[in-house]
Amino acid sequence: MAGVEGHPGTGFYVERSGGDHTHAGQGERVREAYEAARTWAAEHLDQWAATARSEGLAVKTLLRTGIPHEDIVATARDEGADLIAIGTHGRGGLNRLMLGSVCDRVIRLSSCPVLAVREPETE
Repeated sequence: MAGVEGHPGTGFYVERSGGDHTHAGQGERVREAYEAARTWAAEHLDQWAATARSEGLAVKTLLRTGIPHEDIVATARDEGADLIAIGTHGRGGLNRLMLGSVCDRVIRLSSCPVLAVREPETE
């Protein structure tokens, strides 16, 4: 969520929850993977915030575990956001049908405008 006219922007990452991930013999590995993902997300949020602050922007970061589109929309509402800026991978076809799109769901459910930014293509 972007900061405008003195209001802080919010860097936000939602780690997808999925219920009980303790499949026979795999519980510890799954927990380690989730912890590694959470650490990665926290580090990237901190880097983003440091870059934004060095440019003179007021920012805060949030790291949540839940259902991404629901948490993004709820946080925007709770924070009184005027705009949600969200990245999208630009998937289409079967991948989009099978995986769904957090961005699409945020656009449909949000009460404020949503700016979808496509990830640059790599060569």
